This record gives sequence, C-alpha cells and structure tokens, in this order.
Amino acid sequence: MRAIAEREPQTLWRGRTSDAPVTLSPRTVAHLFLLIALVLGPRLVARAQPAPATPAHPRSVQVTFLMQPGAPAVLVSETAVWAPILPGQPLSVCAPGRRCVPIASSETCTPPRCPGAGTLLLTATPVRDDVADFPESLDDWKEEIAAMRLDPTLAPVLGNVGAHPDDHAEEPVAWATDVDEDELGYELRVGLLAGGLATQGGGYVGAEFVGTMRLHFHIDSDDGYDSGEQSILDTALGDSGALEMRIALQGLSDAQGDDRVSTSIGFAFSGANVMDGGRFRIASVLSALLPELGMFFRRDDTAFYARMSFPIAWAVSSSFALELRPSVTIIDAWIEGPTSEVLLGVSLGVLVH
Repeated sequence: MRAIAEREPQTLWRGRTSDAPVTLSPRTVAHLFLLIALVLGPRLVARAQPAPATPAHPRSVQVTFLMQPGAPAVLVSETAVWAPILPGQPLSVCAPGRRCVPIASSETCTPPRCPGAGTLLLTATPVRDDVADFPESLDDWKEEIAAMRLDPTLAPVLGNVGAHPDDHAEEPVAWATDVDEDELGYELRVGLLAGGLATQGGGYVGAEFVGTMRLHFHIDSDDGYDSGEQSILDTALGDSGALEMRIALQGLSDAQGDDRVSTSIGFAFSGANVMDGGRFRIASVLSALLPELGMFFRRDDTAFYARMSFPIAWAVSSSFALELRPSVTIIDAWIEGPTSEVLLGVSLGVLVH
C-alpha cells in the first residue's frame, strides 16, 4: 500500500474521487508539446511567410485628376494611354517609379488599337520608352490581354475589354439574321450530279452551276432569332424567295445507248425555310408548286423539261454551306422512242452565300 501511495501522485486520475491535484510526468508533457508543434507549426510558418507579389505589367499606368484619386489605365504606346473610364478631367499619366507626364490631347480609340472602346490620352513626351505599340493581330492582341489580366491593378479597366474585329468565334452560324431582312443577296452553287433514266434504265453523271438572287423577306422564329411561333403561312412561303438560273452538263445515253453530253439551262423561283437554330435550310411548299423550267440542248435536238427539287442545305459558316438536292426531272420528247423521259437524280454541292 505504501508503494502504491508513493506512485499515485505521478499518474493521471483513473476514476477515483480524490482531492489530490492531477499531475503529469515530464515525459508526458514533452510528448504533448511535440504533438502541438507538429500540428500547428506548419501553419504558423506559412502565415509568417509573405505572399509572393505579382509584378506590375509594363503597360500598367495611372491617370491623375484634379482633386480626385487616380485611375488605372493601359499604356498602348510610348505616348498613348487607353482609359475606358474618366471620372474627371485628366491631368497627367504616371508610370511606377517614373515621373508623371502631362496630357497633351485626347481622342477616341477602339480595338484592335486599344483593348476596348474608350479615350486615348496622348502625351507630348514618352511615358515609358521600353513599351512597344499595342499588338493589332488577333492572336497577339489576345495574348497581350491575357498577360495584362495577371496584374490585379488593371482589373478595373480590363472589365471594359471589347471584341477584336477579326474575332468571329462567338458569332452565330446562320443563313440570315434580322439585318438581312428585306435585303437582296446572292448565292453561287457548284455541284456534282448523278442519277438514272427511269424509262431506259441507264445512269448519268454531270456537273451543275447555279446562280441565285435571294430576298429574305421574313426572318422569324424558325431561324432562332425571334421568340414567336412559326405559322402555316410561314412554312408554305418560307423565309426567303429566290430566282435561280441553273446550267448543267450531263452525259446521257441516246436511244442506241451511246453516251452524249447534253446541256440544260433552266430557271426557277423557289422558297426556303431556315430551321430552328439557323444552320439548316429546306425547301418550302412554294418550291413544290413552282418547278424549275428549262431546256435540254444536244447536238441535234432540244427538249423542254420541268424539274422538282427538294434541297437540304447546312451552313458550315455564315457564308459557306453544303447542299444535298434530290430531284425528279420530266423531259418532253427529246430522244427517239418514248415521248418523254424521267430523270431521277441527286446533286451534292458547295454553296457560297
């Protein structure tokens, strides 16, 4: 019992009710301090270290005003500063670590000469002589904007960055917009032909060249620009009407089975509907009611024809498209034998509009 009593003050309380104070051994205290140092030490060291400072961009300057705080601006050349927002009458331009230069004049500025629309402040002497003119090519312009965004002092002005005139990445691809309504435009199509003669069972190949004058007279919801609903009349007439002239060369067999090159020239008035999203265009009902009419010419005979076409076109860009055009052509008494011929064909072409 005496041995136990002598050891008891050096141990932790084990659940007994006692008025004796709890004591810790020197070894236990050392372990506790070591644990605290391992947990909190790295955090304290990290807080004590200063955050790395972001170097100022060479184009970062400040415009001073009378009785107002200065405002950040962008140096676009040695003697020109872009300032999208001016809270007062500017007095001078100051570069870090250099003397301030008074402003001589001002003018407006837009991309690509400047990062965005705003005022260009001109100085009589260089603000900095180690800064080149702001790049104007698209890739270099974007790269310079990205580099300036790393400087937090330029954040207030870089919110006014505009769009480079050569940057069309965000423009929607579509056949027509509201700007094109009531405007007469052109289309040129070059395609390859293939098909067969229904009565003779022979095939043919050829090429076509088409010139079109198109008037966009109704830009509505089916092209994705307005929020209304397409009506039955819209579907029947289409978004646009076009007058087409079509010239085609094809190798067609005669009654004896010999291949002979024929030329056809025809005209058509057609309508088209642009589908939701603006990239697909199909023929309207008007095109089915008004077929293409023209004539076939061969070395020793001619014939009238009527052609029904059902084009489906997809806009690759706002000025270039691909078109698939199935067709049925009825030719009147153009060869020996049957009084008429029926051609079933398809055209795959490229279209510039």
